[in-house]
Parts: sequence; structure tokens; C-alpha cells
Amino acid sequence: MTAAGPVIVSLRALPWSERRRALEQFVVVEVKVGLQMSATDHLPKDQSVLGLGLTSLGAVELKERLEEQLGCAVDADVLFNHPTVENLVDYLVGYPLRDLFAITGTRDDKATPTEEANLLPDGSAAVPKALVDDLLKRFYQV
Repeated sequence: MTAAGPVIVSLRALPWSERRRALEQFVVVEVKVGLQMSATDHLPKDQSVLGLGLTSLGAVELKERLEEQLGCAVDADVLFNHPTVENLVDYLVGYPLRDLFAITGTRDDKATPTEEANLLPDGSAAVPKALVDDLLKRFYQV
């Protein structure tokens, strides 16, 4: 991994239990930019972004933005092999960002009992509104 991108710095500041949801929200924002959607448009996380209209050029631009913001290499064919937001987040968590999402037993990475109790039924946690607002401002220059 190269130098940490700005999104990675933000993710590291979050408790372990909130990181995946924050990463997913970042990916949604980036995909919306690639699809030329507004911030309020609904993006189905389980549908192929290519099927929703992302062009080859848009896929390359999305890949480059992900690399820049995350500070890690993303495979060129990632959107063809992981075409939905859900698949893309799974890929990022499982491969280039696996160290950020692994529970290593250190106090910083481990979910505390309070954090575990606040998890949603799907195992995720609510993302702080400030992080979402910061991401939206950065990408939509609001």
C-alpha cells in the first residue's frame, strides 16, 4: 500500500465497528459521481454499476479516484469482476484494505463491548454524520 489517502486517514480515526459502513458510503459517493448522479439520487447497491450506465471511461476514472482517495492500488478489472457497490466494498475490505479491517487484537482495532452492543443487525454501525458530510463536501464541492 502506498501512502494513506485521505479516506483511509478518516477511516482509521473511526472505531473498527464503523469503518465498513463509512467505506461503503464513500464508494457510493464515488460511484454516483461516475454515474453523474446527484447526492440525493438512489443508487441500488446490489445492481451492476455498468448496467446502471457507467461507461468504460467512467470505470477507469472511478478506479483512479478510488486509488487516489484510498492510497492503494486497485486492480484495473475490479469493476468488471466486482460490479456492484456491495461487491466492490467486499473486494476493498478483503484485499487492498484488509489490514485496516482486520481485528488484530490491538485496542485501536478491536470493537469494544459498547461498540459491539451498538451494532446494527447486519453487523454494521451507524456512520457519524460529520464524516458523511465531509465526504459529500469533498466530492460534490458543496
